[in-house]
Amino acid sequence: MRSHRALTVALVSTGLLLSGVAAGPPAHAAGCRPSAVPDDIDRDGRSDLVVGDPYADRNEGRVEVVYNDGRRAMIRRSQLPGDPGDASFFGSAVALGDFTGDGCLDLAVGSPSDGYVEPEDADDGGGDPGRPAEPKVFVLRGTSTGITTSDPVVVLDPEMGEYSGFGNDLAVLQPYPDSRAQLVVGMPSRDGGRGGVAFFAFDDDGQPGEPVLVDRDTPGVDGSATPDSMFGASLATIGHSVLVGADGTAVSGRRRAGSVTMLTNTDAAPQTFKGVSYSQDSAGVSGGAETNDRFGYSVAAHGGWVAVGVPEENLGEDVDAGAVQLFRRNAGAGTLTPVQMVSQETAGVPGGSEDYDRFGSSVTVGRGLQRAGVLALAVAAENEEDDPDVPDTGAWTVLDLPTLRGSRYSLSSPGVPGADARGAGAFMHVAVLGGPQAATAERRDALVVALPSRSRGRVLVSPPWLGSWESFQSGDYPTSAEFGAAVS
Repeated sequence: MRSHRALTVALVSTGLLLSGVAAGPPAHAAGCRPSAVPDDIDRDGRSDLVVGDPYADRNEGRVEVVYNDGRRAMIRRSQLPGDPGDASFFGSAVALGDFTGDGCLDLAVGSPSDGYVEPEDADDGGGDPGRPAEPKVFVLRGTSTGITTSDPVVVLDPEMGEYSGFGNDLAVLQPYPDSRAQLVVGMPSRDGGRGGVAFFAFDDDGQPGEPVLVDRDTPGVDGSATPDSMFGASLATIGHSVLVGADGTAVSGRRRAGSVTMLTNTDAAPQTFKGVSYSQDSAGVSGGAETNDRFGYSVAAHGGWVAVGVPEENLGEDVDAGAVQLFRRNAGAGTLTPVQMVSQETAGVPGGSEDYDRFGSSVTVGRGLQRAGVLALAVAAENEEDDPDVPDTGAWTVLDLPTLRGSRYSLSSPGVPGADARGAGAFMHVAVLGGPQAATAERRDALVVALPSRSRGRVLVSPPWLGSWESFQSGDYPTSAEFGAAVS
């Protein structure tokens, strides 16, 4: 049995301290003081990290909260109300926001197959009919000392009965600085893969109101809902808008060419939306829509920039080499302006395109990832390889915006813990851990690189400008499966 290595790393600017010390759930509190750090769960002025492990505990799933003071709280599906069934995949998505309105950061956790029981045939012909999934999102309340499992809020799939993928992706929408956070839930498998997005506002008791369900057939949203478009497969928020990826969209008959829709709510409830869609056939967008481009497979937004992953874009003779389309947001108009398509063939971008790199399989945007105050794009290429004898090890690239100057990293890079392993990059994704909200010119966020397919999963955390990375795994390694499948 391999034991978990205790970890201690101080990230100077973000103030994150990671440690292998275990801790139980904190006591419930009435409210929390404000914090200048966006990911500060326990309100001590330093960032905290949440990691999903949905295949742990024989697919029941769990999440781990890593506090800066060294505590680690493991939250299993079995600790929460209801029967998890055979494979709830609790932890498939995680998101932080003050949904309950008490000033504390609450934790939303997707459980997309909650309650599912597989049918079993008996020799006598009777058998067990099993039980269909009842997808849920659990909102675990925040307190002044952290997340608690007491009195959780349960958010139900509004169209229970047919599997919708409800809870496979989550986002937080806060239309105005003084408005309460709203929960955005992707439903990409709904209605034959046409998909949808559910918006939940919460009342003064912290309970979700009636959801607002939006799809491509909603009045004010352009386009039309088509089978297998997977509208809601990826989500990101910027201001009072939500970016919705639908990488299965057929464009002019080209299947899985993909699209992204920018939904902008027209009031703080929200109730109505304006939706503008983009594909590679849109004016100013590079490449042209082609079968299996998967435009919109990943989306990210920050500081007025929007990044859309196109991981199966062919570049010359390189199949599925991948690319990222950059946009600028037009805040008042609720629209996007295309800027540039970025790939490993773009001048100044490190590396080079190869077959099946899937550059753009995950994207994120943060500030100060390389230089203080400067916005930067981070891109995962999950099938990139440094050694042809060790395929699909994965790599990630960090590029300042708009100059695209940057660096490329992998498990074989100096200062990165671990070593290349076959398939280690599968399902790799990148995220940002918010730094202190100092003056813009001084802000430095941390980059999180999740490798759920590497040795039951591991997560790397470090601002690249520090020149070092820290790697950690589950606090219960033997029962872990894909630690890092979701991070927030």
